[in-house]
Amino acid sequence: MSFVASWSFDALSATQTKVTLRMVFPSAENRDFVVKEFGALEGGKQTLARLAEHRAKT
Repeated sequence: MSFVASWSFDALSATQTKVTLRMVFPSAENRDFVVKEFGALEGGKQTLARLAEHRAKT
């Protein structure tokens, strides 16, 4: 399954960063397949939670 993913990090303040993740699929059907078969939404939430935990330690 091919798609293009991009992450952007925008500093909002000295202690806050806005993280934006964008994934572009060739079609809605491809997107829906990845969401359903691979649990993409839950996986994304888990990745962001781990990033937040990591940032909290630094």
